[in-house]
Amino acid sequence: RWKNSETQVASALEAYVKAGGSIYASDWSHDFVEAAFPNAIDWFGDDRDVMATRAGEMGSYTADVLNEGMQQLLGSTKADLYYDLSAWGVAEGVGSNSEILIQGDVLVYDWSNWNDPYQELKASPLAVRLNPGQGTVIYTSFHNEPQTTVDMDLLLRDFILSL
Repeated sequence: RWKNSETQVASALEAYVKAGGSIYASDWSHDFVEAAFPNAIDWFGDDRDVMATRAGEMGSYTADVLNEGMQQLLGSTKADLYYDLSAWGVAEGVGSNSEILIQGDVLVYDWSNWNDPYQELKASPLAVRLNPGQGTVIYTSFHNEPQTTVDMDLLLRDFILSL
């Protein structure tokens, strides 16, 4: 699935982070996170099929904030998230060097199940911090577009400033 130039980008990202660089990635950039750090996040469906992983449905979700600093920032253990489009990258779990910052139950469209394609995925990691080496990668399934809620704005600012 990866062309030579994309493989070079993934190698460069991996080297950059391992040497101490920091990256914020969101939404459809999940395929670069997967290519550079394949054991960091387990994606919905086949991790190697970028279209299968883009299964998140649009809508409002209430998510659990697991990181204590982010709980203090929001003044709550919950965050209101809004996805204005479907087909966002959905995570199912994380590897041993990854920390789930925010998780929630989400609606996904399972392309492989034509009889009943809509499913609820419990405790999907919606924001994850990876520490592969000296640097940091923060991935969020949500992005910083006009769709953001107050909670999302606060969290996105915190993610960026923490890098």
